[in-house]
Formats: sequence, structure tokens, C-alpha cells
Amino acid sequence: MIKQTAIILAVLAVSTAMAQTGKVSVLHDRVNLRAKPQPEAEVAGQVNAGTILQSRGTNGEWVAVAPPDSIGVWVSAEFVKDNKVLTDKLNIRSGAGINYPVVGSMVKNDPVIVRNKLGEC
Repeated sequence: MIKQTAIILAVLAVSTAMAQTGKVSVLHDRVNLRAKPQPEAEVAGQVNAGTILQSRGTNGEWVAVAPPDSIGVWVSAEFVKDNKVLTDKLNIRSGAGINYPVVGSMVKNDPVIVRNKLGEC
């Protein structure tokens, strides 16, 4: 289960000239997308030079972006019904299972776009 608008943060290795349009262009290869605006935060995925990402705002030298389709983030199907979050807070994880690190969260009634399912959902 993936929330398309989940916010993942990338270090400012992007062109901010496009920021007014709500988009940023990645300038280098293997730029880490992190769960928080901290260099030690969990890496949720990587993107390469030329990738265009949807900007969600800035925090100092960090840019919040929506993860591209190539980055999979997961939530438990137990807490989703009719493509909406059922619980007050739902952790977004970097893999399918509670052993994977939390890379974000969602709240009740947030929309969920399902791109993949694992196990008996």
C-alpha cells in the first residue's frame, strides 16, 4: 500500500530554480531520499540526475518531495479501507513488515493509492 503524496526528504542536491512550479530537478546520481531532514535519517530510496520530483516545501538545506513511483513505501492493509486510513496515525515503512524502518506517517482519512500488495491482504 502506498500513499502517493507521502513526504520524503532529499538533501538539497536539486535545482531550486523549478521550486516556484512545485517541481525540482535532481542534479547528481545516487541522491538519497531520507525520512527526515537529517543526514543520519533512514534512507527510503535513491534517485539519479535528471529525475524531476514534486516539491512539498523546504526546511533549511532540505527539500521535502513526494516519492517517485520507483520508490516503494508501505502501510499495513489492516488499517486501510476504501483507500483511506482508518486509524488516527499510521506508520509508513520502507518495506512490507514491522521490521522495516518508519519513513513517515499518515493520519485518519488520508487517501491511499495501492500500487502493490504483499501477503494475504
